[in-house]
Amino acid sequence: MATTSLTCCLSFSLAPPPCSTPVDLAFIIDSSGSIGRTNYKKQKNFVKEVAKTFGLSPNGSRAAMVLYSNSASVKARFGQYTDPKEFDGAVDSLPYERGLTRIDKALELTASDIFAQSRSGVPKIAMLITDGTQTAAADAKGLKEASEPLRQAGVRVLAVGVGKGVDREELRLVTESDEDVVVAADFEDLLLKLSNLTSQACRLAGKHHQK
Repeated sequence: MATTSLTCCLSFSLAPPPCSTPVDLAFIIDSSGSIGRTNYKKQKNFVKEVAKTFGLSPNGSRAAMVLYSNSASVKARFGQYTDPKEFDGAVDSLPYERGLTRIDKALELTASDIFAQSRSGVPKIAMLITDGTQTAAADAKGLKEASEPLRQAGVRVLAVGVGKGVDREELRLVTESDEDVVVAADFEDLLLKLSNLTSQACRLAGKHHQK
């Protein structure tokens, strides 16, 4: 009985408060080989929980998704899924690609495709999730350079690193401030940080809305 009670209370305490400020939020999702199938599923559950906090609706918050490994591809654009259940279904159907970690390609595609369709006057947030570092390919761009188009478009990037292979300093290259970098030991730890992370995203949205 004590165990059941603890589980109940813990789940309740981890539920982040809803964010009332409508946002255009893009998830940049890691589908590289290093993440593994089990953690890939946990990552998708995390994406659904964050989206739930913002309450997707036709006239409210909207979510988009970019998947990356060897390359990057758009899996959902703003306004494509305005019903939360449909969005969750789209997240569940994301394929596990198993490849490299081309964060640069994901950042560039998010800027050129996803936020080209964002609404004016609405806070723009990109949430980059990774379990490692940028692949050192011959054609790879530095992450500061690759994220510059997002900054120019007024997009605030939240960098979420999970696991021992993460380089906080590298993630800092894509963000505006230190507080926009969140590092978790594993995906269980990330879920424990869910409330703080979504609160940070909501604060960023509120600051943008006040400008």
